[in-house]
Amino acid sequence: MSWERNRFRAAASPSNTSEWLTPKYITDVLGPFDLDPCSPSSRPWPTATSHFTKADNGLIKPWSGFVWMNPPYERGILSHWMGRFFRHGNGIALVNARTETSWFVRWVWPKASAVFFPAGRVRFCRPDGRTGNVAGSPSVFVAMGDEAADRLSRLKLRGQFIRGPFRNPRVPVPLPAQLLTAVRLESLVTRGLPLAAEPLEDVSNEVGLVSASLETTVG
Repeated sequence: MSWERNRFRAAASPSNTSEWLTPKYITDVLGPFDLDPCSPSSRPWPTATSHFTKADNGLIKPWSGFVWMNPPYERGILSHWMGRFFRHGNGIALVNARTETSWFVRWVWPKASAVFFPAGRVRFCRPDGRTGNVAGSPSVFVAMGDEAADRLSRLKLRGQFIRGPFRNPRVPVPLPAQLLTAVRLESLVTRGLPLAAEPLEDVSNEVGLVSASLETTVG
């Protein structure tokens, strides 16, 4: 579940609700899960044995067991959740498939055990269980740990499963044009790293995250 969706998903919902639940069939086929650290306060079905709600602030709570995580997608927040997820190291996350963003380059490509890109877009559910409109962006399942990767490999949904590791020093690093002067281009070029000099709203004010992404990808 995710407490809040970005503007794409908000626009896709007539009610503009700020809480969305993972469809039951997804957690049924991938579960069972021990913990959902991003659960809604009111839910028509459990996504795990234990749940943390927004009031609990799962980022600062201790995590245990096999985790299901569908985190808030808001800019500046998602990277923190992904960092916590990978530090825990045991579970499956459902996030938007923004493969060009700083948080994806920083966390998913170098650290994920496997990913699954479903065909089509997920229809998330409202807290009362009703199905919402089609999501405004594609999704990806991210596995951390051998058990998580094995579960994704057995997922009976249309889509593409890819097992990691994905670390590749030639993966392009998208950089906002206004930040290109802030990095050592000559060093990147001499080491054979292609750059995508395109404006990227997710990291336009996050120099630190861009630097960390470069270190993760190149180092």
